[in-house]
Amino acid sequence: MKRKDIKNSTESDKELVSGIIKGDVCCFEKLYWRYYPRLLTFVKGMVKDAGKGQDITQDIFMNLWNYRESLDANLSVKNFLFVSARNRIINHFKSRTRTSTVLVPEYPDIAPSRLSTPYDLTEFHLTRDHIMAAVTKMPQRRQAIFRLNKLENMDKEEIAKMMGLSVRTVDKHLELAKKDIKNALN
Repeated sequence: MKRKDIKNSTESDKELVSGIIKGDVCCFEKLYWRYYPRLLTFVKGMVKDAGKGQDITQDIFMNLWNYRESLDANLSVKNFLFVSARNRIINHFKSRTRTSTVLVPEYPDIAPSRLSTPYDLTEFHLTRDHIMAAVTKMPQRRQAIFRLNKLENMDKEEIAKMMGLSVRTVDKHLELAKKDIKNALN
């Protein structure tokens, strides 16, 4: 079947998922080309990395095929794909923050490159270590929000959208994170 025919298929999502459950590769290809462009755009917009976005999107479709027997044709496959994408994006950022060791200062004026003496640099590293220790003691959601905002430089709106929260909730978690850090430094 030609790609043009695949893209212009008239079957409903329910019909395609029913075919996928039965192992119909043609139904899978039709569903793939129906949702791949939108899903890729969503993922790339969140991770800000085209290559990683493609990897995540491909993995989502691979899992859809690998676990096709557990699909339910009566449920929204579109919703399934985008929830899977959201979860993969969250896992992506969690894994990146686990390996990150340098805290990006909130104020660039105190970045290590601007510190003039070994004493200043030592103080900076000690403060950073205290901050990171305080961050690891935060509740998981607050910690994730703080890391996305301060280490990944994501704005509150992006975090809210990615985690399925309101901007006000993200703002409140950041406010509480600052209090936790302030208490740890006192």
